[in-house]
Amino acid sequence: MESVRTYVILAVVVTVVLFGALFAQSMGGWSFLAPGTRAADRAAPAVARVSSPAADTSASAARKPAKESAPAPRMVAVSDYERMADLAEENRRLRSANAALDDKLSEILNWILVNFRGKFPLPEALVSRVKLMPMLDNGVLNPEVGTLLRVTADEEDRMNDAFAFASDYMREIEAAILTVDQPKPGKVILHIPTFQADGEFLKGDLYNALEATLGTARFQQFLKVSEDGLKEHFYQFGEAARTMVFELTYVGNDPQPRLLIKDGYVVEIGPDARRVSAVESVVTNLPPKYTAYIAWLPEYVSAYAAD
Repeated sequence: MESVRTYVILAVVVTVVLFGALFAQSMGGWSFLAPGTRAADRAAPAVARVSSPAADTSASAARKPAKESAPAPRMVAVSDYERMADLAEENRRLRSANAALDDKLSEILNWILVNFRGKFPLPEALVSRVKLMPMLDNGVLNPEVGTLLRVTADEEDRMNDAFAFASDYMREIEAAILTVDQPKPGKVILHIPTFQADGEFLKGDLYNALEATLGTARFQQFLKVSEDGLKEHFYQFGEAARTMVFELTYVGNDPQPRLLIKDGYVVEIGPDARRVSAVESVVTNLPPKYTAYIAWLPEYVSAYAAD
């Protein structure tokens, strides 16, 4: 009975083994690997499936997400360098110009503080109504003009130099074109015709010197109050013809003759029109502004000049 049971057990075991072998063959062969292993790995020799540490490292690196690579440096063109150099140069130029303007502004503000502290400057609307002769008879700056414009001692010297230079130049022009006429005893006439070309040069040179001394703002103020006087002194800068008449005359019962002076300017303003400006005076002493013409005046006239 025991033997029969043994044979039955063996038969069952054999049957199970055979059934398992058939099932495994139908599923692709024997496999004792973990689920998910590829068939190629199952077919490969055991030695091939043993990976080296270096291989594991590369494989794990392959499985890791790749880091973002740094962008390649942009190539800078030569024109870009030139543009940057131009911008740097322009920046330096603007900085230099700004510094110069700051210095100029400081000078102007300091001048205002020095010259107008505690004072009340004349309103602009009234400046144009003020008319002053720019120079005295001896050719130097009129002190009233200097006071109005707050002219410093150094500026006054420079203005007087400019006036003297312009007057000397005008005398050279006069010497070349002046004519003398003596229509009767005791009377002499000096005539100076127009000199527009030389007059323009004289005017430009004088105005440039005065503006350089006073600055643009004060120079414009100077012209508002004194340009008429400048034009009168310099014959409208060559646009006017000048006639000076010197004649002996008697006044009342005075036995000593006096000197009659007629000084006039004629400006042609059209084909049949002209503007005449004249001053007549009777003197016992020749005014200083006429001493420049002593060389052309007869002795009876020069005798009235102050010693």
